[in-house]
Amino acid sequence: MTTRQNKKDWLIIILLMCSFALALFFAMYGKVTLFPAIDSLIISMKEKEAVQIGNYLKNTLIDDLALFRQETLPVENENIIKNAALDFALLKIKVFDAAGRTLFSTSAEDIGVVNQSPYFHNHVAKGNTLTYLVHKEDPSLEDQAYGRDLVETYIPIMENGKFHGAFEIYYDISKEKQLLNQLIRNASLLAGGVSLLLFILAISITIQAKRYLHLIQDAKDKVSQRNNELYILYDLSKVLGRSLPVDALLQNVLQTLLSHLAFLDIHRRGVAFLCHNNTMEIIAQLGVDPKHLSCQQGLDPLQCLCGKCANEGGLVIVDHCQNALNEQEKVPLSSYDHGHIILPLKTEEKVFAVLCLYTRPDITVSEDYHELLESIGNQVGVAVERSLAYSELKEVSLHDPLTGLPNRRLMEDCLQQELSLFHRYKREFSIIMADIDHFKNYNDQFGHAAGDKLLCSIAKIMQDTVRDSDLVARYGGEEFLLVLPETNSIDAVLVAEKVRHNIELNCEVCISCGVAEFRTKMTLSGLIEIADKALYSAKESGRNRVVSAC
Repeated sequence: MTTRQNKKDWLIIILLMCSFALALFFAMYGKVTLFPAIDSLIISMKEKEAVQIGNYLKNTLIDDLALFRQETLPVENENIIKNAALDFALLKIKVFDAAGRTLFSTSAEDIGVVNQSPYFHNHVAKGNTLTYLVHKEDPSLEDQAYGRDLVETYIPIMENGKFHGAFEIYYDISKEKQLLNQLIRNASLLAGGVSLLLFILAISITIQAKRYLHLIQDAKDKVSQRNNELYILYDLSKVLGRSLPVDALLQNVLQTLLSHLAFLDIHRRGVAFLCHNNTMEIIAQLGVDPKHLSCQQGLDPLQCLCGKCANEGGLVIVDHCQNALNEQEKVPLSSYDHGHIILPLKTEEKVFAVLCLYTRPDITVSEDYHELLESIGNQVGVAVERSLAYSELKEVSLHDPLTGLPNRRLMEDCLQQELSLFHRYKREFSIIMADIDHFKNYNDQFGHAAGDKLLCSIAKIMQDTVRDSDLVARYGGEEFLLVLPETNSIDAVLVAEKVRHNIELNCEVCISCGVAEFRTKMTLSGLIEIADKALYSAKESGRNRVVSAC
């Protein structure tokens, strides 16, 4: 996976985590934030009401602060407090003296009880209002259980900075808190539900986005692959568009493919086989062990995978060459493990050659690349067919169709090359002009078919007699011209005598020869003219002999 794809995946993960966190936040917001906020609001509101009620009771009941030093409150004061509790819908009202003793309570069991708690003496007695929210499952500040939600507030009674007593007012907030809590729960459920839906929607969008991202990435990869394939085919077309002999053509094809197909784990090793006469001839190679090549030269097509590819005409991909060979396939393996991609180079009618590319072992080639490889095989196959046809046509155009010897055009090219070598390196060369004696009489006596056969026999004798580096050309009719590189006139006469002698022994006719060595300031036409004059002298001297112009 590419770095860009990893970044996209991380972005998707972060979006999902944010969506989940948002859903969790809304779900927990009520419990973590709203409930404490509501409690604080209730405490604040009830504390204000309690202070107002405390001030009201203080102003209504107390004419003399000495009241808080009595054992109990007067009855009329008690009635006022009871009525206030009813009027203000209070759960309880208590009156304390400065020592914390309960002078009066709307609950009779509280009268006379002394509040010794630190909060009373350290906080309320200092003139501070104290409000506390009591949940129904918790005890009050005075450790009393009520089984309901309460707000209890202590309102100190101060005069000139001196603490004289306090009112304690209890509010029953069970219904209000229940309604508020239910409202908060409903709001939290709604927010949580919306958050869950948003989270599910985010997951759905993320899945779709990831799918589309993958589709986009796949499309980009395919476009990149197609561009790469076009680039390969473009570079290959530049090679195939050149007029090259088939060996040079396939060598260039190997170099191009091995440099462009690295993404298929191809090593820089490959062999090109030319298929003809039921054999596999190595015509080009790159980076392959010579010992291994020598074992593959001239193979029977049934002995190797390349031969199978040539016979079947289909692409062959082998992940491990040892696994693909059976007992009948006797091709020695190279010293290193490898796989193969083998391309038949063919047209619709025939496989002309096979390209064997070496890969790392256990290779897997995607089906997407099969079409590219087959296209390469077809294009190169057409180029190989064209190159072979061109070579064949060139061979025909430069050789005599009867004897197979080079014709005058190829002879002239050879002479021109020898001339260049003479001028550059002072390399000597000579020519022999040979003519069959009384060839017309032979044709008249035995017929033209026999004459043609005789020409072919003489051509073969000449080729067998001279060196491989020498050129034997049919000059025209019954005349032949031999080009002898690095040969002076004396050695050329010996060669001519040997040729003449072999023809005399093996044929029913004889030949006459004229020899000439190229000299400075000569021309090629002048050289041929001198040799021709020497040949004429041999004819005039009685035929079946060699005459040197030098």
